[in-house]
Amino acid sequence: MRRMLTAAAGLAMIGAAIVVAPTASAAPGIPDLSLSITRNSCDITVTNVGGATATGVSLYSLTFGRLSTFPTTLAAGQSSTYHILDCPPGSPYPNAFLTTSGNGDLNPFNNVGVLI
Repeated sequence: MRRMLTAAAGLAMIGAAIVVAPTASAAPGIPDLSLSITRNSCDITVTNVGGATATGVSLYSLTFGRLSTFPTTLAAGQSSTYHILDCPPGSPYPNAFLTTSGNGDLNPFNNVGVLI
């Protein structure tokens, strides 16, 4: 009888782990855009480091507004680079960039960069 109870308790624990696991992995189903700037080549790279496809992706420039040639969808792990033609050191002004996603962002604090 003791072995039966132990086995039943073990199965109950495994069953509980299976039920809990999907809730714990809900965060990877959210896109997470990350913006990086390469100063010497004037490239702005946006990468989706999240676990879901980012839709409605936009790249904005403080100076130029929305950069419409940027792709609007980035799959998980995909990157896209935008080359700025008028950028420092030849430009007399710094330029800030922001990227957004229409279906959310796990960490919006890595969506901004400044090209000086």
